[in-house]
Order: sequence, then structure tokens, then C-alpha cells
Amino acid sequence: HTCHSMYADSNGTNHQANLMMTVRISDMTMLEVKCGVSDYFYYQGHCFNQFVLNDDGKLVIFGQGDAYPRCYLLTVRNPHGYITGEYMYDARKLLNFRSGEYHYNYTGASAGGLEASTTHYLVAGTIIDQELFHLETDPGNVVIYAAAKSQFDRTYYDGLSRFRDVEMETIALTDYADGDDVRLETPQLVKVGSDYFLVLWVEYHGDDAELHYVFVDGAGHPVTEPVVRPGVLSDCKPVLSGDRVVWYVTDFSAPQFDSVPVPAEFRNPFRDVARGQYYYDPVIWALNHDPQITQGVDATHFAPDATCTRGQVVTFLWRAMGCPEPQGTSNPFRDVRENDYFYKAVLWASENGITEGTSATTFSPNTTCTRAHVVTFLWR
Repeated sequence: HTCHSMYADSNGTNHQANLMMTVRISDMTMLEVKCGVSDYFYYQGHCFNQFVLNDDGKLVIFGQGDAYPRCYLLTVRNPHGYITGEYMYDARKLLNFRSGEYHYNYTGASAGGLEASTTHYLVAGTIIDQELFHLETDPGNVVIYAAAKSQFDRTYYDGLSRFRDVEMETIALTDYADGDDVRLETPQLVKVGSDYFLVLWVEYHGDDAELHYVFVDGAGHPVTEPVVRPGVLSDCKPVLSGDRVVWYVTDFSAPQFDSVPVPAEFRNPFRDVARGQYYYDPVIWALNHDPQITQGVDATHFAPDATCTRGQVVTFLWRAMGCPEPQGTSNPFRDVRENDYFYKAVLWASENGITEGTSATTFSPNTTCTRAHVVTFLWR
């Protein structure tokens, strides 16, 4: 997403339009280009703020447009091929802005982030009362828009409807009214786990800047009380680094870093480990244990229903005990090599009587570990 200049009116007013290109990275083939000022059925032609997200293979596009159409527009691409040479998109209006005069750019809104949980698409932003529309006196409020993913189900284009409305929940994080003496900056939205997010924003009361932040769940609802302290943000998007969300601002060209700690119970990267499952707390414990007991099968999946091998289970136990060094170097097992990830774990388990192996000379590290094996290892 970017934009390009188009033309100037006879009165000297300049005009521009979005430029949206889709490229297949594997061979750098240009699949589609949209660049006009038009009401195409998923393309927002006059848009001042865009976010693009890859949601587990689905392309999600969010735009804040003052025309063509004048709204917050959330679009999800159907990944299943083409119809008449076009990818299929399900475009939904989150919020219509109050209409203004021709080329009236002001919307009284500002979006600061798009993220996806396992069940919802979330957008953070500020907005003033669209009925009163007092741009000079209404400070607006910080809000989260939450739209259930299940609504984005279009698999065809009927040739008639372009943009459909979406059912969404608006969660207000502040409660200011027209005339209140406060200035709000556009919030930032940071994903800290598969279903937890951090919302940060700055409020100015006079010349004093206050940093506000709160953690929200996958449906956009706050799960902590707001924290207020001195601090500022910048256009630099904060990122999750270890157990903290980090960003920087500049002070006379010198970078100044700031951060917010993320509680361990929110740091869940796994899409397939949802709160409420009996294994949720154990997985989060294992992920954040020092030393770390396990990661996942990839960056976003834990595979809770997969089976474990004998090598994996013994390694889990060894790490849970703090990765103690084996007392000896004798290795009775022909199928356990020094460069195996489970090497020290197996030696430690063997010399402590936790496992004797499947024979005097084999451990069978890649054999499925049965429930009986696991319970016996734990008991020993």
C-alpha cells in the first residue's frame, strides 16, 4: 500500500489516490494493481492511513478513507484463487464517517493499528463524536473496534454489492467529552500473545505528556487496569522483545528507548492454545519457565494434541529440573549421540534411575512416549 499523485484542479487543488499492488514473492509476479479514484468493490481509492496484515495466510487490509468510500474499511482476501481474473475480497465497513463537503478530508478519527486474535480483528484508534462533529473542541476518545472473523465469509463477488456493513463492538478506553481540556495522540496496538494485546497512547494535559497503557484480550476487552506514567510515543511501532514491549523516540537525534513489561500469562504466541483449555496454564508456564521447557512446533503453534517421543519427554523433565549436568560421561545407549538435543537429558535421567532404556544398549528416543512411560518417569 502507498499512494501516488494524480492531477490538480483548475483552482490548484492537488489530488492523489491509493496505489495497491499484490506481488507473489516466490517469483515476484505482479498479480494485481489498483490505482484509480473509484469505488471498486474492495479498494479504497482515497485513503490516508492503511494497515496490511497476514492472518495465517489471509491478507487483511484496513483503511481510513475520507472518500471512495468515506469510512473505516476492513477487507479480507479469499485465498482460494481467482474469479474473472480477480482475487475475491470480503470488504466490510467498520464505521461510516460524517459526510463533509467535496474534498473534505477531516474525519475526526485516527487509526493506529490493526491486529488479529484467534477470533477477532482489532483496530485501535481515536474518534470524536460523529454527530456533533466539533473538530475544534472535542478531544475524542481512544477506542478499540472488534469485529468477529466469522463475518468475513464471502467466497464470491455477486457483481452488485461493493461494501457491506459489519457487526462490531466499540470498546472505549477513555471517557472524555466535548470541551474537555486534553489532547489525545493516536494509540498504538501491539500483539503480545495469540489472544492478548497492549494498547498504548499519550495524553497531553497542558504541556505535560502522560503515557497510558492497558492490556486487552482477543475481543478487545481490557484485562488490566490502565497504567499512567510520564512518557511519550513516536511513529516507531512498538515491538515485543522477550518479556517487554519496546519502542524508541528521539531527543535531538539521539534514540531514547522505553518499554513496558508484559506479564507472563499474556505471552502466549500459540494460536492452538486458547484460554479455558485445561493445558493453557501449563503451556504458558513451560514457555516462560527459566530455563525454557518447550517452545512449540513453530512460532505460532504448540500442537497440543500431537504425541511426544521418549526423547522429548525426558528433555522436558530435565529442563524443568534446571538442566543439571550429568555426573558422568558414560553413555550406554547406541542410539543417543552427543550432538542430539536430548543427549544430556538422557544421561542425567539414566544415572538418576528415571529411565533404564528400552534395552541395555538402546533408549529409543524417537519412540512414542506412552502415558505409562510419562507417569513412571515422573514418579521416579
